[in-house]
Amino acid sequence: MQNQLSLNIIDKKDIWEDFFKNVEKKSFLQSWNWGEFHKKIGKKNWRFGIFKDGDTVGTCQIVKEIAKRGTFLAITHGPTIKNFENLNFNEKYDILNFLFRKIKDLGRQEKADFIRVGSIFERNQENKDIFKKMGFRDAPTFLNAEETWVLDLSLGEEELLKNMAKRTRYSIKRAQREGVIIEKSNNIQDIDKFYKIYQQTTKRKNFASYPIDYLKKEFENFSVDNGVVLFFAIAKGEIVSSAIIIFWQDIAIYHHGASLKKYSNLCASELLQWEVIKEAKKRGIKYYNFWGIAPENQKNHPWQGFTFFKKGFGGFEEKYLKTQDMPLTLKYWPCFLFETLRRKKRYGY
Repeated sequence: MQNQLSLNIIDKKDIWEDFFKNVEKKSFLQSWNWGEFHKKIGKKNWRFGIFKDGDTVGTCQIVKEIAKRGTFLAITHGPTIKNFENLNFNEKYDILNFLFRKIKDLGRQEKADFIRVGSIFERNQENKDIFKKMGFRDAPTFLNAEETWVLDLSLGEEELLKNMAKRTRYSIKRAQREGVIIEKSNNIQDIDKFYKIYQQTTKRKNFASYPIDYLKKEFENFSVDNGVVLFFAIAKGEIVSSAIIIFWQDIAIYHHGASLKKYSNLCASELLQWEVIKEAKKRGIKYYNFWGIAPENQKNHPWQGFTFFKKGFGGFEEKYLKTQDMPLTLKYWPCFLFETLRRKKRYGY
């Protein structure tokens, strides 16, 4: 198969986005707008198409990350291969090996110390063996969520409510009784309102927060296609919960969230999420991705609280292959040690 494959830069948005319309398993972190966002924050990126006999069989968006611990090429929730789950071991290997031989050459040209891949390929032994055969190893940390919670929106509203946990249905009704109001905004200036409670939330939960300029540039890039909405839950004249939701193709993503602890008894966040679900259904969205959740076997994981919250809405878990690293220089190993120690301190494993 390798002799029939070719790799070329895709530099037109419509060609890039059209490919994803015919792919079931995909992520907005490989979208055109996500790449444009990275350009705006000063990062170098590439968009490759993998072709076989003139047809596009896959794509891969790469971002160059420069950090004190090392320079690397990051592939977040990619590459995307059409009908990947239906291919056999050799077919998968041939396509990916062809791609990563080219990316290794790019990495050396860009003086990268390693390649890091956080794909959305299913976490199974076959896929792990494919990456091992190509020279990858498990990364000491993750690029993005490796376990996510997804809701199928093909069901009607009554069925969706029925499938929720009893506590979640109760919380939605309680917020409505308490007079919580949900407002939506497409105004980038309203990021300032979100950021006020976002900072309180990240500090309370001891999470790293993104700078406000980062969030505004992200919002700006997805606004181009009406692909981002700010949701605010308002109670007692104050914003008590908020979320930035990305709408891309047939997927909605709960990308950033924030809430005030002092009003948690009002259950505003549950009502806000219900309004997000209804908005997604109006847009004809197939799936709502609540984003990352804690691994089941790590009861002390810092994400356990919002994992419990997300699962209350019904849905199913998706487990992606663990993030993979391909070392290119000896500088990778000090980085590996540093990230291993940081992970153990932060997550306890």
